Amino acid sequence: MRIKKFLIVGVFALIGIILLGVLSFAVLVNKSLPKDNGELSYSSIEHNVDVFKDEWGIPHIKAKNQHDAIFTYGYSVAKDRLFQMDL
Repeated sequence: MRIKKFLIVGVFALIGIILLGVLSFAVLVNKSLPKDNGELSYSSIEHNVDVFKDEWGIPHIKAKNQHDAIFTYGYSVAKDRLFQMDL
């Protein structure tokens, strides 16, 4: 009877540890994702640039000149594909 009770407590403890590990992993992954909204400033951009993503995650860029648009496009693609560059 004692062994059965010890086994049940051990199984519940193991399940709790596994759930805590999964939750911790999910929080860490969520915190490591890049921000999609907010304001950033860079010295190489001359004017304000607006970027919004549609429902498919495609960035739409509104810039006053070609240099700012290309720089912002490169930043947006690199931000979204950083995990692929790491691989």
